[in-house]
Amino acid sequence: MAWARTWPKVADDEIALEDFNDLNDELNLRAGLSYAAIADGTNLRTVIQTMRVRIHGVLPAWLGAYWSDSKFLNASGVPYGPPTLATCGYLGAGEGPWQNIFEELYAGGRLAWRNEDDGTEATSEGSWYPPKCSLQDSEPYIFHVNELYDVINALVWRF
Repeated sequence: MAWARTWPKVADDEIALEDFNDLNDELNLRAGLSYAAIADGTNLRTVIQTMRVRIHGVLPAWLGAYWSDSKFLNASGVPYGPPTLATCGYLGAGEGPWQNIFEELYAGGRLAWRNEDDGTEATSEGSWYPPKCSLQDSEPYIFHVNELYDVINALVWRF
């Protein structure tokens, strides 16, 4: 798996449509999906929210009676579990241990996407839009784009 763009982004980098399509292409490759490319002219906040939704779609979810399977492992071979819930011993009856991807990547008890500098987390789909910031202040968006990169880069398909 090879990234076509330069990652992670640093202060003063311009965020381009090609960056988001690189994220999208890599998620498609790793998850065996075919999400459509991000359309030119799409609002930056909407693109970030769309990518968050797509990433959540490849992590386990509660299906009413059991957790769906996690298809991705961390470096220790433990599957990533659903976001927003702390790492625990088991996803369900007869299933092995799992790791929250945010808790592993960012530590400090973090369980979900971060939306604010004060550490407020976006724990539900309704809050997956990042906060608005001015075009002159791109640093918050660079953080969100790098966060997407970090999570996608950590996803390793379980064979």
